[in-house]
Amino acid sequence: MGVQNLSMIWNNITIEVNYNDNWSNVIQETYGYCLAHLEIRSQNKQPLPITGTGYKSHFTPTSEIEEFGGAVEYVNHWLDQEVNSKEWKKYVRQSKQLTLF
Repeated sequence: MGVQNLSMIWNNITIEVNYNDNWSNVIQETYGYCLAHLEIRSQNKQPLPITGTGYKSHFTPTSEIEEFGGAVEYVNHWLDQEVNSKEWKKYVRQSKQLTLF
């Protein structure tokens, strides 16, 4: 399939997802499975539950992404899971508070 340039909206944040379903032929030949690469970028570098910088590079077996029905569904599920992390809850709480400094 090659590289797919996809987009999605999560919690009113536009996210670009670049998905390569077979990042390395060497991995496939040596270990017998395809290794996928995801590049995730939020609009205006807005923090996400999986990255404070708005950018994330992630490698995982292609079969794991296919289990969710594709890259967008995988990323959406990942984000939805991470909203429960302590770090994200703290970020949300702090972003709602006004600061003087």
